[in-house]
Amino acid sequence: MWTLDAAGAAMDQGILQGRAAQTQILRDLKASRARAGWFNWNRTRRRAIRLNARPADRFLPQLAEREQGIAEGAALRPGVLAAIAVSQRIQASGRVCVGCLTGDLDNADLAGQLLFRRSAPDEVGLRSLELVAPAWAGCWAGFNEAGVATVVLEEFGGPGPRAALYAQDLLFRASELRAGLHHLETRSRYAGGSGSLLVADERGAAARVDLTRGRFEVSELSPDAVAEPARSQLRIDLRSRRLEFSGERAEL
Repeated sequence: MWTLDAAGAAMDQGILQGRAAQTQILRDLKASRARAGWFNWNRTRRRAIRLNARPADRFLPQLAEREQGIAEGAALRPGVLAAIAVSQRIQASGRVCVGCLTGDLDNADLAGQLLFRRSAPDEVGLRSLELVAPAWAGCWAGFNEAGVATVVLEEFGGPGPRAALYAQDLLFRASELRAGLHHLETRSRYAGGSGSLLVADERGAAARVDLTRGRFEVSELSPDAVAEPARSQLRIDLRSRRLEFSGERAEL
C-alpha cells in the first residue's frame, strides 16, 4: 500500500494522481469493462456522465476539476472515471469510539485497491489524509487538519454526486463539524445524491448523515465508551492525527 502526496490546485492534484496511479486506473477500467460487457459498459458510461458527473460538475466544481485532472493524468476521458466508480460503490460498516472512527469495507476487491492520499490545497481548503481508490476524486474515509473525520457507509445508485465526493468535500471545507454539516446539507439539497456517512470531530461530536435525493437527515451519535475498539480494517485516530488500514498507517 502506498501514499500519494497531492498538492496544489485541484487540477494539479488530479494530474499528479492520474499519472502516479495510471497503471492501477487502467487495470480498474479493464475490470469494469469485463464485468459489464461492451454494450452495458457504454450504457453505464453514458448514464454515469448524465446522472453523476454533470451534477458534480455544477455543484462540486473543485472535485469535478480534480477528477478532470485525474483523467488527464491517466490519458482518459473524464466520463470514464465516473463509469469506473459505478462498479466501485461503497458498502461498509462503521463505528464511533472515543477519539476515533473505525470501519470495515464489505467489498474485499475494493479494499485491496485503496491507497493513502494526502491532499494539500494551494490557497483555499484544508489539508487532509484519505483512503481512496486510484480513480477517485472522492474518498471512502479520512480526516482533515481541523480534526473533522468521515467514513462513507453506503452509496446508492441514482442521480447526483457520489457519497465519496461529499465526504471529500466535507474534509476540504469543514473547520468544525456543525459548519461542515450545514455545508453538506446545502450542497445536497441542490445536487442530489444518495448515501450514508459517519462524521465526527476531535471534540467528541459525532453523527450519521443520510442523503436521499435531496433529503438530508442527521442523527447525532454518542461514542462507544471504549478507548480501544475491536479490531477493524480502518481506524482514524483523531488525537494523534493518524489513519490506519489493514495493518498499515499514514499521518497527515
